[in-house]
Amino acid sequence: MNRGSLKRYNDFYRVCVLFFIVLILLSSCAGISEQRVIRGENYGRITVVLEVKDKIKKNITFKLSGISIVNEKGGETGLIEAPLIINSYDLKGRQIVIAEKMIPEGRYKRLRIFLKEPSITSKGRISSLAYSNVPVDLDLETIVYRKKNTMVFIQWSPDSSVEEGYRFSPLFTLKAAPPDIS
Repeated sequence: MNRGSLKRYNDFYRVCVLFFIVLILLSSCAGISEQRVIRGENYGRITVVLEVKDKIKKNITFKLSGISIVNEKGGETGLIEAPLIINSYDLKGRQIVIAEKMIPEGRYKRLRIFLKEPSITSKGRISSLAYSNVPVDLDLETIVYRKKNTMVFIQWSPDSSVEEGYRFSPLFTLKAAPPDIS
């Protein structure tokens, strides 16, 4: 190789290295700006808690496949990433957090719950319950404030969630005030 071609080869190598360094710097800066949006000034946290009373008779299980919250303009934001298995006997007299997420501040008017595969256990036998797979919409009037946590409490009544002995019709009630925590 002569000096001219070696110089061109070195110049090409330097340009390629410089290009890749600039590309890496730009891609890392995009990640930082995305983090600012998620942790931004105009986001608050929503926490959804599910509760079942102390005294229940029916042992019902279902898959909670999704929860979303609907703002006053109709925009919907999903609150859970993976399905949860919910069982009434496991929750008897307890509360659990079923969703928690950072969402844009603003007014929200509805909580939408997506359920699948309901079943009932009686005398050691598991039976599937009929269900229309229509999401359960709960009217909600709440405001999510920036940098604040908003709690939503849902009470599930398993004993009132089965109609005609075979049809799952879940009865959820939103609680306006947080329960006493002892």
